[in-house]
Amino acid sequence: MPVKTRDETSDSVSSFFLTTALIQRVHCLLIDVIKDELERLKISEVSAVQALILFRLSNDTVTAQEMRSRWYYNGSNPSYNVQKLVSMGYLKRDRSSTDRRAVQIQATPRGRAIGTLLEKLFMKQLSLLETQTTDIAAMMTQLQYLEKFWVKQIRYIY
Repeated sequence: MPVKTRDETSDSVSSFFLTTALIQRVHCLLIDVIKDELERLKISEVSAVQALILFRLSNDTVTAQEMRSRWYYNGSNPSYNVQKLVSMGYLKRDRSSTDRRAVQIQATPRGRAIGTLLEKLFMKQLSLLETQTTDIAAMMTQLQYLEKFWVKQIRYIY
């Protein structure tokens, strides 16, 4: 592998920092898009973050730990949002039949309805992106590579 010049290294560092900032901004914009859709549909009791949790849960049954490890929830502590969603009837919590210490979380039909609304929103967004010839697959491949790289960093593989 050829050695990079100082200018090439500086460009790479700058691009890397800009990329990390862009990922954060894109996530924030996604939350804003969801918020706008909920407002348009006059759904006010569920926040955009909570709606995204319901979308990601879909028909799964998971523990709170799995919510974090599978990236259903981007915060460090999902308990507040889970508690709110349970109290409003969007999620249900049950003790695991195999491990009574674990609490399993699942969307109710009401919660799945919110998830379906987001799925429709995302499908509409995808069709609009595809008309602009955005290469979603290439973007996904690059982001998955970055995700795997960072997971390895967290686990001290590199």
